[in-house]
Amino acid sequence: MSAEDSGRSGAETLRRLGRTLAPAEAAGALARRTLGSKGFPWRAPTVPYGVEVPVEPSRLGADFDTDFARRPAARAVRRVLTEGPVRLFV
Repeated sequence: MSAEDSGRSGAETLRRLGRTLAPAEAAGALARRTLGSKGFPWRAPTVPYGVEVPVEPSRLGADFDTDFARRPAARAVRRVLTEGPVRLFV
């Protein structure tokens, strides 16, 4: 069904869409103004010229820390969950 079939022109549809999105755009602009003027806790600190910022090691994907999953407590919880509710539903 096209815009002409519903009795509404494309321009009218765009105007309605603009009126619908205007409050969200205004809220986003307010947040950008408010947080954009704030300093360090809300943004990364500035770095003086001549200072090299060390690259943070990645903690995602293959570098994600999974040592906690090998601890005995984690193994016990995993076993309780697989032997209990999961096995009941399967």
